[in-house]
Amino acid sequence: MATQTPAQITAPQVGTNDGQIDLTTRPSGAAIAAMLAVGIGALAMAIVVGISDASAAFNSGFVHSVGQVWIPGAQGIGPYSGKLTFFLVGWLLSWSIGHMVLKNRDLDLGKWAVVSFALISLGILLVWPPITELIFVH
Repeated sequence: MATQTPAQITAPQVGTNDGQIDLTTRPSGAAIAAMLAVGIGALAMAIVVGISDASAAFNSGFVHSVGQVWIPGAQGIGPYSGKLTFFLVGWLLSWSIGHMVLKNRDLDLGKWAVVSFALISLGILLVWPPITELIFVH
């Protein structure tokens, strides 16, 4: 059995065939785009929820009809189907645009995680009935 001296042992290099990838050299933009997309989707749904609470016609008419376009059985769950649709459209659209813009950029992951958490928190707060009534239903 051959032994290696410390001079013969080297760290794995990117692109070698040993199956290891150096994750420290990957840009963080794609991950940041994904995180921000969740917050943007939550905020889009929260705004639709608030407007729906303020306008019964918007809630039972437009929002419900948006959900009925693609969700089987949307009649049974009512306007929630449209609210879910707005979340999904906001999430997927912002994720795809964010990914195209940020995929090759290396940004501060910690700072953008805080921004994403703030957007998600704002979305949650905006669907809380006391806040919704205060902002949207006068």
